[in-house]
Amino acid sequence: MARRQFSHYASRRRAEIRHRRFIPLFIFSVVIAALGFWLGPLRWLLFGGGNGVPLPATISLCIFVAWGWLAVFVAGLFLCRARALWLLVEVPLVLYFPATFILSGACSLAGRCH
Repeated sequence: MARRQFSHYASRRRAEIRHRRFIPLFIFSVVIAALGFWLGPLRWLLFGGGNGVPLPATISLCIFVAWGWLAVFVAGLFLCRARALWLLVEVPLVLYFPATFILSGACSLAGRCH
């Protein structure tokens, strides 16, 4: 009986620790996603007028921010397990702009744009 109580306590404690790790991780990933959105599509629409194609340096910077966000997401999967799937809410902010240019062939995954 005592062993079962201890295992229940230990599993609850591990869940609490994962929850405490998730909140700072979520905030950090939101900041990275907002930075990626600001550096890419939002800045291009506000200051570039949305005309033509954005500068290759802007796209490369967005690709590197997206790699950083992906690293945070993978770390979240290891630290918080299934709770880290909530980070996928930010995918449109951080990955849409780089994915558009990578899939069109204008840029590589390493951030080199033609």
